[in-house]
Amino acid sequence: MLTIALEYLNGWTLSTSVADRTEPEWPPHLDRVFMALVSAHFEGNEDPAGRAALQWLESQPDPVLYCSAARRRTTVVSFVPVNDRSKSHYLTASGSMQLYRDRQPRTFPVAVPDNPVVHFVWEAAEPPPEIRQALDRVCREVTSVGHSASLVRMWAETTPPGQSAASSTSPSESLEDRRQCWIPSGLATATTRLRSIGPGRLLELERRFNREGSNTYWTLKRQVDDLKPRVKEAKNRPRKSCRRSWPRWRRAWPASFPTDLPLPSDRRRCDGRDTPSPRRGRHVPSIALTRIGPAICWCFGFCPHGRRRCR
Repeated sequence: MLTIALEYLNGWTLSTSVADRTEPEWPPHLDRVFMALVSAHFEGNEDPAGRAALQWLESQPDPVLYCSAARRRTTVVSFVPVNDRSKSHYLTASGSMQLYRDRQPRTFPVAVPDNPVVHFVWEAAEPPPEIRQALDRVCREVTSVGHSASLVRMWAETTPPGQSAASSTSPSESLEDRRQCWIPSGLATATTRLRSIGPGRLLELERRFNREGSNTYWTLKRQVDDLKPRVKEAKNRPRKSCRRSWPRWRRAWPASFPTDLPLPSDRRRCDGRDTPSPRRGRHVPSIALTRIGPAICWCFGFCPHGRRRCR
């Protein structure tokens, strides 16, 4: 025989029914308890013996459930902040700002059992000593079942319910007087449906958790957080001009220009002589200029005194 017992330390359980989000879940489902065991195993040191114990447990048939009746506490709607809020919620279709409530309605259904102790009993199971010890270690690492506020203590034993010191109730009323027995049945006339477990449930939970993707996300997030101060510092740093620093030139007239500068054949000299041009032939002699005239004509292509181009 194997018995897994849990006690709700607050005297109530906060867990939502899968069929109705406004109703509490009672009696507790075996699958919810198994997920709490798997979470405690991976949050700890991931002992191989604990993994073997969970694989052994998921291969066992459905247990018998012993629990008391529970009353439903009045459910009220609470407005709480949500985790998936984005900036797009603040904008309308036209892009204008709108009033947005960052608190959304949520319900927290609570069931208050008459007896806070629940037992899952595998009557035909005979676990090896190492499996039972490893399973008991995993059970004692569980802190909550369902919501994180639903605190519990859990243990594994090989005695029937109500006969161990850990599962003893108050002296005035025994467990036998306050418990109900829920037997697994494959008949269609069953009044209550509880989620159970089977072989491969541990692997399925590992796949859904996606540890590799989660670790990659947090690694990249830490790298981004480390780079944010450097990016902010780079933005505040004064920018350097990307324009090329070209050398600046200032026009200065020399005291004298040479008079014997070579002139192209198609230009007309300003010293009174004609220069033959292959295009226009001979040009009319122009007005004689001073010594600076030939240099200006050669450099700029026009005669400053005659006010006409030297071509």
